[in-house]
Amino acid sequence: MEIFRDRDYLQDKQGDVYQVLGSMHFPQGILALQKYKRVGESEIDDMKSSLQRLDNPLKDVKSHPFRLWVQKDTQDKFARILPNYTSIAADQNMHNHLYSQFSPVFNREVLLVPRNDITTHWKPENRLESLIHIVEQGSYEEKQKLDTLERETVEVALTLNSLFNIPLAEMGVSGSILWESHHDKSDIDMMIYGQMNRKRLFESPNPPSDKERGLRKIKKIEIYPLAQKLSVKSGLSLDDCFVHIYQKPYLFFFKERKISITFAHLPQELVKCPLYLPESRFENLGPCHIRGKILADDWGYDYPGLFAISVEEVFKSPTSHNQAAQRVTRLLVYEHEFVSNYHPRDEIDIKGLLQVAQQVPDYNSPHITLDAYQILVGGIETFGNEYIRKLSPE
Repeated sequence: MEIFRDRDYLQDKQGDVYQVLGSMHFPQGILALQKYKRVGESEIDDMKSSLQRLDNPLKDVKSHPFRLWVQKDTQDKFARILPNYTSIAADQNMHNHLYSQFSPVFNREVLLVPRNDITTHWKPENRLESLIHIVEQGSYEEKQKLDTLERETVEVALTLNSLFNIPLAEMGVSGSILWESHHDKSDIDMMIYGQMNRKRLFESPNPPSDKERGLRKIKKIEIYPLAQKLSVKSGLSLDDCFVHIYQKPYLFFFKERKISITFAHLPQELVKCPLYLPESRFENLGPCHIRGKILADDWGYDYPGLFAISVEEVFKSPTSHNQAAQRVTRLLVYEHEFVSNYHPRDEIDIKGLLQVAQQVPDYNSPHITLDAYQILVGGIETFGNEYIRKLSPE
């Protein structure tokens, strides 16, 4: 069966484009969000009006002016229908869609693209391999067809390979570059596959930059727009959000272009993933606020992320589930912006949604299933009042 990993892109029979969510899927279809809708000339004005009416929970921080994405090969035009990456926008995206299905695992409606409806499957690793091949071995005509952004993507990959010893075959490029609809202001969305490669980047003593090639760490002044968005999502102060983002070791710019790095596992690693099984069930109990400690982070940086944690303190909540909160062992993260640079034994302050996780794989022995309590961060139920905050040592 074909493997679909986080940040792959799909196109269906209607010509619409979807971003794959996570790397664990279901027989009924591929878990995804619809990101772009193909539009004809006669539809553009109506589409512009309808998208401007969408509820945008970040409208006070960042507006998303209407624009069209044009696919290089086909010249088809697309409108982005996902206003931003928030749980609210994702819920709206999945609700009442042609592919919406109730998931007994998540106990909610999700969007599953049927495998038979997929006409194109874009893989980040294949796209990057193709670009590198053209730069290094392509004909003169092939090289001339590459635009600035495609050339910069190759330079970024080669630089990450040089600085962190990450194999080129275990990197990819996602986003609009992947399905060749990028424009001159597009970011470069890099994928890094494999636990070892993520550790190479995270554990570099002082993550270097290569100024000669144009790669540099994010500047403090560039963090503030990101901190503003995170403050809206979390309810944390702007200062707390600034510190959280500053702790991330994988925020880069290349020649003043933002580099977004996302992590995903290799196929051989996924067979050991303790996230969930088809028979798993997640049941919501209510808001929860705890102080805890990271026990293991091996599965914490993919989408969704899963950390093994212990509970040090439970803060009073309006629900009557404080005893259950004392028994939390899993931290499930659906909001990537809440992930930072955590290590085992780090103390963290967590606000999120308390859940019962039934029939899930044991974190350290995934062949064993058990029932556990977990905190979900990144759900619609606690939007604006949820976070993971790394506590400074006393």
